[in-house]
Amino acid sequence: LRNMGLCYRRLENYEEALETYKLLVTETPDDLKIESLIGYCNLKLENYETALQQYFKIEYKDPKYSNVIRPIAWCYFAQGELDKSEKYFMKVLDANPDYYDYINYGHVKWAMGDRKSAIENYILSTNYSNFTLSDLNKIMEDDMSLLLKNGIDKDEIPLMMDYLRYSQK
Repeated sequence: LRNMGLCYRRLENYEEALETYKLLVTETPDDLKIESLIGYCNLKLENYETALQQYFKIEYKDPKYSNVIRPIAWCYFAQGELDKSEKYFMKVLDANPDYYDYINYGHVKWAMGDRKSAIENYILSTNYSNFTLSDLNKIMEDDMSLLLKNGIDKDEIPLMMDYLRYSQK
């Protein structure tokens, strides 16, 4: 079941992966990794409220299980709950952030109207050796619907990318 779930996830068939992990969790009810994968599948299926419930269940079972902080922050962002999202992203940034964390926190700050902080976070993301401005542009495109949903003007996104491109020269 574990391998089937992994295969379904790699095929981006999150419905089947979710069903597989639900079966698996009945056999291993204390496995927080499986619980987390159930949350992940719900997140990918845009069932953000269900994903949040799953992640909070894990956080309740083991408050030190830090793997749920990022997805909680993202779910809140996806739901437009920016203050809650920021609270969780601050926890992520205090721990061991990666370039995605800076991008996602940049999204939150931008949606909150703080362009300067958004720019600073986007620039921090491009300071990672394995990450470029082209990569950031791709992520911006992938996140477009959520950016728009959170109040970012569609015309501002290419302007932001231009600003970042020229500020790095």
